[in-house]
Amino acid sequence: ESTDYFLSIADANGGGGQAYRYSLVMDVVDVYEPNDFMEEAAPVAYGDVFWAMFAPSGDVDFFSFEGAAADQVVVNVSTGNVQLFDADDNEVWPVWNGNYATYTLPTTGTYYIQAYADYCSHCPYVMSVDLLDLPLYVSLSSKGSVGGVAFTSGDILRHWMQSGTWEMFFDASDMGLKGNLVAMDFGQTLNLVYDKKQDVPNVGPVTPSDVLSFWASSYGEDTYGYLDWMIDGSDVGLTTSGEGIDALAHEYYSWYDLILSPSGTARVPYGAGELRADKDDILNLYLSYQGANTTGLWNPFHDGFTLDAGGANLWGLDKQGDDLYLVFDRRVTLDGVVLDPGDIARCRLVWYMSGCETLVKYFDASDAGLGGYKIDAFDVGDPVSGYPYP
Repeated sequence: ESTDYFLSIADANGGGGQAYRYSLVMDVVDVYEPNDFMEEAAPVAYGDVFWAMFAPSGDVDFFSFEGAAADQVVVNVSTGNVQLFDADDNEVWPVWNGNYATYTLPTTGTYYIQAYADYCSHCPYVMSVDLLDLPLYVSLSSKGSVGGVAFTSGDILRHWMQSGTWEMFFDASDMGLKGNLVAMDFGQTLNLVYDKKQDVPNVGPVTPSDVLSFWASSYGEDTYGYLDWMIDGSDVGLTTSGEGIDALAHEYYSWYDLILSPSGTARVPYGAGELRADKDDILNLYLSYQGANTTGLWNPFHDGFTLDAGGANLWGLDKQGDDLYLVFDRRVTLDGVVLDPGDIARCRLVWYMSGCETLVKYFDASDAGLGGYKIDAFDVGDPVSGYPYP
């Protein structure tokens, strides 16, 4: 299982070999064959690095592994191509992040990798199946400590979901911000909403209907940068106490195509009339201009009625492709899945305003040491850089 080989020669008495010319004939054997069909798939596991071969021309190899719902997996192969299938022979499609493809497993069970090469008659290759250590960014509704990291309700923590470690990511006190961070989103900048009316240096008076933009020089225990306007809520019709923003995200293809949920009942301009949204609904705001003089257009995005959350307040959300991530202010049961206030659900959207095709628990707060704490703002991050998807 290497490209380098070494040969040691000794005579019967343990001495060095005679001064002859030696030749070495190697027969490379693929120990996983026969594995040409799904029924013959060779079992492997997360973290395994294994060597195999495409031979003869047109050879197809199958490997199997056990995965859990919402696992995010990368299949690395040195030569050739791969496809991933579930146990029912349905293909699982990847999402491309830079130079690698990430597969999100829809259910718990056995998965099959099909490996093949288009133009190769006798080609060795190296493959691995890696479970990504995904970061999750969270802000909690009260102060406390987790994993040895003390925090306030205005801070943002970064949690590595596989290793289980916690670290300070954004220290609100370093930036002079007060109150509870109730919504956040990583777009072009880190976007922040606080529940406390306050005067922000170099910005001015800010309310829970406004969104701050943080341009970072450094994150962590020594957070440093500058704050600016992202959205002036009053410019786009957010003026009452029920029209605070308490959940915020953006479409993956545009930093300026936002989705958000109000803290109460909101009525925003919509054509010649108005659009009403309750605390479990999601609105779409497409910004034509961001900053102190905000302009944009409102549209409906997701009706909370389709989730049947029993009147719970949608406290946080994120969106990655067709997956909508949700957290609520109280225990809810959605599609048979029980979620506590710190748990995060992953909803695979059917279509516009049409509810979830599937719904699973993406993050279990008690397993991560957050029992008793409530998440009220979060964002799912990039597995490689540790920073959220753009």
